[in-house]
Amino acid sequence: MAFAKAQERLEETQAFEKARAAKAKEVLEAYTAKAKIPTDGSAGTLCHYPRKAADAAQEPRTPCLEGDPGKPLCCGAAQRFLKDGTKLSIETCQLATATTYTYYPELPDGALVEETPQTWRFQCISAAQKLAAAATAALAAGYMMA
Repeated sequence: MAFAKAQERLEETQAFEKARAAKAKEVLEAYTAKAKIPTDGSAGTLCHYPRKAADAAQEPRTPCLEGDPGKPLCCGAAQRFLKDGTKLSIETCQLATATTYTYYPELPDGALVEETPQTWRFQCISAAQKLAAAATAALAAGYMMA
């Protein structure tokens, strides 16, 4: 009788683990689809400087697309400060009018529920480069006139 109970318990445990693995796979596929990062320059594409080799020249950023008419994209920094003062930053293409970025943290192995997306501050940095270039040009013109 004890052997029959043990066999029954083993079968229940195996069925439970099989259902758990199926649910974890389903959650992983759904979460991965939401957290997918495009690479074509559209909104959400990473636009950071690529890591360079020791003796190689720095490669340029991935350019952001122009975007829809009236809704231009810019390369910007999404930032979050941790409680210990550490600053996390991701450079990504977003709408020039955007002020927030939705970050999807890594999903733990075997998770049965999706991680809650985090909202990070976003600010364009490519516009700052254009502004700095314009200011430098204005200063140079003023210097030439003096």
